[in-house]
Amino acid sequence: AATAPETASWGERAAISWTVTNQGAGAAAATWYDRVYLSSDEALDTSTDILVVSVYAGEYSPLDPATDYTIEKEVTLPAGLTGSAYFLFVTDASDNQVEAVETNNLLAREVTFNAADLQVTATTAPDSASWGELISLDWTVTNTGSGTATSNWWDMVFLSPDEIYDSDDTLLASEYWKNEGGLAASGTYSVTKPVTAVSPIPKTIGTGTKYLLFRTDAYNRQSEADNDNNIT
Repeated sequence: AATAPETASWGERAAISWTVTNQGAGAAAATWYDRVYLSSDEALDTSTDILVVSVYAGEYSPLDPATDYTIEKEVTLPAGLTGSAYFLFVTDASDNQVEAVETNNLLAREVTFNAADLQVTATTAPDSASWGELISLDWTVTNTGSGTATSNWWDMVFLSPDEIYDSDDTLLASEYWKNEGGLAASGTYSVTKPVTAVSPIPKTIGTGTKYLLFRTDAYNRQSEADNDNNIT
């Protein structure tokens, strides 16, 4: 037996459990590891499937005939898989225990993976400013993906000579988003930085046309379907 969520999001904490039974006529006297993988199909391929958790099951040895044990774990689900995937629960993963049948050590459970996608969807800022002036900034972030965003992250606003962010751009404002309860698909939040909370426009930026770059999840702490659309 095995239990796992039927739907899940990248980075989510999930409760899983599995039960192993000795269905043979002899005691299982070796020691072994149970492992759980995430896979795009129901077949185990350790070169491509993602290891979720490995548990030493030696405390259950020797496992007498017709007896079982159950393991419960809470795991963080990795990024990468989308749509239909499978939890693969594998006992005696390294084939330490000689068995009457070696081909029935795997049980698959289907899961549908969703992924969050954070974007800055609205902004308010002045059209012009002077050196040393304090300005007020507002922005709204929306989870445009299909999964819940469960991490915490930083939003930042930069002043740039162009529309492309690089390390030479000037940081004007930042906001730490403590994501209590998760930001569900289509969920939004808005940030208002009052005039006194925003760094002054630096003289070093020069004059002429510049750009305010509003960037959510600045350090890529939240696994997303698309990390290239976080800047407006």
